[in-house]
Amino acid sequence: MKKTGYGRFNPQTQLRLRSGLEIHREMEMPSDIEGEDVIMSGQASYQDGMVTRANWKPGYLYLTKERLIFLQGANKLFEISLNSLKDTSIVLRDWVPKKKVEQLQLMQQSDSLKRVFFLFARNLKEWKKTIETYA
Repeated sequence: MKKTGYGRFNPQTQLRLRSGLEIHREMEMPSDIEGEDVIMSGQASYQDGMVTRANWKPGYLYLTKERLIFLQGANKLFEISLNSLKDTSIVLRDWVPKKKVEQLQLMQQSDSLKRVFFLFARNLKEWKKTIETYA
């Protein structure tokens, strides 16, 4: 492939310059959580509440070989054991009024508990594939 000579600015749509904040966040990401190696991590939003009164909570999503953990600062909003995941899918749902976006839907089921989680993040297909690999 021949280079076009655009210097720092590459017009290819696949490439994107990362901000200093993004680079800093990546450097600060923990390599392990509570002794478990982090396989994948990234900024995400989690829908808390019901469909009629949904609140989206921004934070960070971490995947280990054992569980999926969502942290908002130092607060752990949820964790899901990968053993308890029954289904993962990408669905098109409301994000804000009159705007639908793809979201990762996770169905958790254990003996006495059945929950559905909705997450919004970059690279949903990659998240889904990686989660399914370890679930």
